[in-house]
Amino acid sequence: MAKAQLEATKGEENFDYNVYVDASFRPASDSSTGKNQATWGLHVNNRDGVRVIDDVPDKGDAPVDIKHSGEAEFYAAYKGLQWILEKGSGKVRLLTDSKTVYDQADDRRPEPKNPVKYRDECISLIHEIKATGTEYYLEWISRADNDEADEMATKAAKDQGYCKKK
Repeated sequence: MAKAQLEATKGEENFDYNVYVDASFRPASDSSTGKNQATWGLHVNNRDGVRVIDDVPDKGDAPVDIKHSGEAEFYAAYKGLQWILEKGSGKVRLLTDSKTVYDQADDRRPEPKNPVKYRDECISLIHEIKATGTEYYLEWISRADNDEADEMATKAAKDQGYCKKK
């Protein structure tokens, strides 16, 4: 196991579920479709480090209204929060390598001057999750520590045909 993977899994035993999310964003100029395209990668490990689920968008299921990478990262967080609301319970941690998500997707902080699209939807889901009695935690991790979700998001972009052939 690589050092980055060891760091990312550090503390997994303290949570019932560890939800790792990441996004891949292709601007119109770098997209085979000529439009902005985003995909996500999500994987969940239980407290024993056992993989519970991998999730990427089905062909044609990726959002088309994403304007920049910050929005794509929030959409990935939104997908992770949906999983937590539907399947998670107990003590759950969402892990992201996006400083934008980490800085803005916290219901205890004031709303930023320029909130990113999907931020409000994420905050609403966080309130719903907490209302179920689930203990929710948000954690920022380095990109190296989030390599599996990153690889999933990048592969989903390629599988969807969003990357220009070079």
